[in-house]
Amino acid sequence: MKKKRIYYSIVNGGDGSAYPEFFYSREAAELHQDMQEGWGEPCWGYLDYEGSAKFEDVKTDREYAQELADEYLPEDYEYYEETIRVAVRKFIEENMGE
Repeated sequence: MKKKRIYYSIVNGGDGSAYPEFFYSREAAELHQDMQEGWGEPCWGYLDYEGSAKFEDVKTDREYAQELADEYLPEDYEYYEETIRVAVRKFIEENMGE
């Protein structure tokens, strides 16, 4: 049976908690992690699995690109360094055809 992989990025809950966001691509997980604050080192990775397991709340690249396009407020956008802003624009363009 072929192994399958999903990626995760850990989010700082702000109250001492943390939780994962799941993605189908490494690129989305890395970008999501780059946009998180409060971590001293990258907190993303992947899970390999076999079989017919079904996962809820795993974002496709298109879904994540749409989320970024919808929720990226101009005032928040300036908060990020240029390399992240460029990466976000590129990710949206590549995954939404804009």
